[in-house]
Amino acid sequence: MLVAAEAQRAFTIQQSVEDDLSRAVNISVNLAMSDESRQDYIRVLDAGLARDCFYAYLHDSMSLTGALEALAPDGRRIYRLEIVSLEINASPPRVSALAAISFEPAFLGGLAPITIRLPVRAMSVNHDLHDG
Repeated sequence: MLVAAEAQRAFTIQQSVEDDLSRAVNISVNLAMSDESRQDYIRVLDAGLARDCFYAYLHDSMSLTGALEALAPDGRRIYRLEIVSLEINASPPRVSALAAISFEPAFLGGLAPITIRLPVRAMSVNHDLHDG
């Protein structure tokens, strides 16, 4: 029963972080493209701004610490996010993130000192829907 509860907890954390990471790359693409370029159907991304927006989302919206840790109200670490790679392409505009989350088991932690590490990934591409 504890193994099933731990597996469900791990899946829930992974999916939640993957959803947040997806929002982070989508927002960074959206905010790093100039409105003037969009009006002229030019798809160019400010790579530096996209990177800044991505990390701002991690800290501001996900409330991660400087070490990219999510903390419970009591200060206990819930998980740590490790950005393995952040690829930003200016044209066509694309941001993709490959990351890993690590956390200690909540229910099985007393049995052995282990850390669970799971991959998370997200990608956002700005598609040109203009025909001509």
